[in-house]
Amino acid sequence: MEIWGVDLRWGVALCATQWIAALYGAGIRRPFGSLATIKNLPFWLRRANRVVLVVDVAVTLFVLAMWVFLFMRMSVLAFVTIGVLAFIPAELLSHRIKVIPSFFISAGLVGVSLSIALLGD
Repeated sequence: MEIWGVDLRWGVALCATQWIAALYGAGIRRPFGSLATIKNLPFWLRRANRVVLVVDVAVTLFVLAMWVFLFMRMSVLAFVTIGVLAFIPAELLSHRIKVIPSFFISAGLVGVSLSIALLGD
């Protein structure tokens, strides 16, 4: 099925990727690779900088790879339009959700994006 000349599955994958970019870590309220500034987390989790850094790098690389993958399958206009329209509500939500739930939502969306990308072609 196509909307605006874009296969619906690529649009859904881009929406999921934009939501991952916005929701992972509940927005840009924390430094990259650290949870030390998030006060409502357990002490041991705020101190797990190595694990957090590895996950942050992995999520960043995943989002970048998905953007490239989807950019190659969509027109520039569709990519930018869908990307912006998907990112705005996710960014607004990211400031109202805590870090732990946003992590699990992002993890689920990674599964959605990966399944669309792997089963799509």
